[in-house]
Amino acid sequence: MFISAVSLFAVGFSVDTEGFVEMKANDQGVQTALKFAMDEYNKASRDIYFYTVVKVIRVQRKFQDGYKYILTVMIERTECIKDSMDPVCPVFTDPIWKMV
Repeated sequence: MFISAVSLFAVGFSVDTEGFVEMKANDQGVQTALKFAMDEYNKASRDIYFYTVVKVIRVQRKFQDGYKYILTVMIERTECIKDSMDPVCPVFTDPIWKMV
């Protein structure tokens, strides 16, 4: 649905890919960056539903005054409303509800 929308939060709008190295999605630092990026995405989104990462396509990282990440992911809308405290948020399967 949305490819690399999360990367905007992690590295900004102008991306210089020089010096970045490929990372595995299960790396602890990558997981922290993904969580941060999705939290920020959901805060900024006007949608009443949460979004979640359903596929990590590519992760790159470099050190420059701290780690910077380029996260290329696929995210989808979940059935959980932002005000809910539901720990399990399945993604919508009905194409009508998947639409933004």
